[in-house]
Amino acid sequence: MLYTCTSLASAWKLYLNRGPIIGGTRISVHGLNFIPPLLSSDRTYMCSFNGVLSSAIAVSDILITCISLLTQKEAKAKFELICAKSKSSIIEYCDELIFEYFCPIFITSIEPSYGSIEGGSPLHIVGSKNDDYGIVFCRFEIVGHDIDIMMTVIHSISILLV
Repeated sequence: MLYTCTSLASAWKLYLNRGPIIGGTRISVHGLNFIPPLLSSDRTYMCSFNGVLSSAIAVSDILITCISLLTQKEAKAKFELICAKSKSSIIEYCDELIFEYFCPIFITSIEPSYGSIEGGSPLHIVGSKNDDYGIVFCRFEIVGHDIDIMMTVIHSISILLV
């Protein structure tokens, strides 16, 4: 008689672990022993945000990706990987994984509204609800090219970009 044994999958990190309440954040789940569907149809996964399921893709044996779902309010959601076939958790967790939903940032003004093409001009962005983001990125489009620039949050409604 032939027996097959597979190790229990384990997950230990979400990247990104925060996203807007409108959903759409691509999440990478890092762990071990994820079996891509091409190798086993029994081991396809779904992501669970407080019990609400989203499809997932096992990219490799150490990486699964999924997209956060729309929610009604800011909240911390318990995140789990679920076996799609049995609808049960088959994952060991090193720590509880939490995905945090926040209200999106709304920009109300940018000062100055112009600057040198060489860059280096201080830029003051004012908006709503920037509280604890710490470091955020601003995307500029210049003649068909996107440029991401890191910014520092000064206080809850002001960001300074240099």
